[in-house]
Amino acid sequence: PVEKVEKPVKKEVKEEVEVTVDDILGIYNENLNGQFQVSYNEKENSFILMPINATFNKDLADMMNERLPLDEWYNIVEGLRNLSISTEEKLGGGYGHAIMNPYNPENILLLIKDGTVLLDAFEGME
Repeated sequence: PVEKVEKPVKKEVKEEVEVTVDDILGIYNENLNGQFQVSYNEKENSFILMPINATFNKDLADMMNERLPLDEWYNIVEGLRNLSISTEEKLGGGYGHAIMNPYNPENILLLIKDGTVLLDAFEGME
């Protein structure tokens, strides 16, 4: 009789790589270079995005003064929402993402936490 030999099944071992806030911060600064300067506020547990692109900042001012439609802003909101969801998947929940007003750096234009928009300065402007 033919003897059946069972081959050991190779288990795929996925190594869990620990992702840190600093890793995410580095990725953001690399990918958003020229558009935003990104920092991390530990007290607020938030990534702070300060717009640094002169053209974008002018467009923001025009949107604030209702001289420019908000189409571009909606794309930014959706993009940051996706970034927030991605961060939640990598680091866990509870991290905020805030776009600051380049003309008044104390004011937040957009705040998203775990994919949920908590504050949108342009909401209701149209």
